[in-house]
Amino acid sequence: MAYTYALTATSNVLRSDGAFIPTDPRNAGWQAYQAWLVAGNTPTPYVVPPSVPTTLQIISTGTPVLSGTYALSPLALDNINSVALYIQVNAAFPGGQSTITWPDASGGLHIFTTTAKFISFANAVANYVAALDAAVLGAGTAPTQPVTIP
Repeated sequence: MAYTYALTATSNVLRSDGAFIPTDPRNAGWQAYQAWLVAGNTPTPYVVPPSVPTTLQIISTGTPVLSGTYALSPLALDNINSVALYIQVNAAFPGGQSTITWPDASGGLHIFTTTAKFISFANAVANYVAALDAAVLGAGTAPTQPVTIP
């Protein structure tokens, strides 16, 4: 099988079958890569992935007080997903609350008065993060901000 190679952010190379070849002259994969280069082949250049935003600007057309710039940290995403799942299973906010207060990235508080509004927010975040992940993996273009919710 004829392999092709791609450069990575490190000194290792990525072979077309998905194997990472370490920079080690004793490694058979590295030796094959060197022979491939000597034969006049050129590896695919490394492409720096797009920078990953740490916040997401949300604009709410139906409830402007929900508009804000929200954190996209792993903890923030876990919390959003946990509340959204709770709502979907129980048709209510957690803890018997009639509303839920959610912080934005700067610590400003936003009050979600209905579960539907929180689910719209959670869906917008999930869709943005999915598009962002696809872009980082090279399977799409980086999504734009702000994101609008009803």
